Amino acid sequence: MLRNNLTVNREVKNILNIFDRLREERERMGFSQQGIADVLGVTKQTQFQYEKGNNSPKADYLAKLSQIGADVQYILTGERTVEVISDAEATLLAALRAAPVALQHAALAAAHGVLASAPTSTVTIQGDVGVQVSGGTQSFGNIQVGKK
Repeated sequence: MLRNNLTVNREVKNILNIFDRLREERERMGFSQQGIADVLGVTKQTQFQYEKGNNSPKADYLAKLSQIGADVQYILTGERTVEVISDAEATLLAALRAAPVALQHAALAAAHGVLASAPTSTVTIQGDVGVQVSGGTQSFGNIQVGKK
């Protein structure tokens, strides 16, 4: 009987701390309550209620939260996953996901240019918006994003 009570107490402790860890992860990623609410498609009031512990987030909310770099395992269990991205990586990822598609392509092309073994890389994306990234592995040339 004592063992069952300890298990229940641990579960209650984890449930009671989920909202604190949710707030902690939001802050780690550099989001305000309004900012993360906008990204995740909920209201600021809903986000506030989650962090207050008055409501529990739904699975689709947690899935979206995971997609923007939150450690959902940590939020739910208090145990970090093995590979957690840094604050800078989370900020960069959030900025990339919030950027217009053309800018996302430019940033990815620039990253590929850095990683490429060739001294120079050029990527051109054609369509309504053209993006060209040129540069070597040490530095970049120009990144142009704009309408034709």
